[in-house]
Amino acid sequence: MDVEITIDFVEKIDDYDTAFLFSGDVDFLALVNYLKKHGKKTYIFSTAGNISNELKTGGSGYFELKDIRCWGKDLIRRKNKTTLNKEDGSGMYDPHG
Repeated sequence: MDVEITIDFVEKIDDYDTAFLFSGDVDFLALVNYLKKHGKKTYIFSTAGNISNELKTGGSGYFELKDIRCWGKDLIRRKNKTTLNKEDGSGMYDPHG
């Protein structure tokens, strides 16, 4: 998945000025540096404990997902096991499942 995300960012580089990356994986640092080199602003969204310090400081800005209040509900930490929503097949966590 990381490779596909990177390819999409690079192939469409002329289609955007600002990139939003929802990941804390340090493997994306090379992509962030590449985008900065090409004049793109890059904002990283992740959670504490799930982001490398290099990635957190490497972009144009970092946002803690749990601090964003526009989600419409409080974010909760999921259990170790992901429960699939049987109606749509998504991998969203169901706290009651």
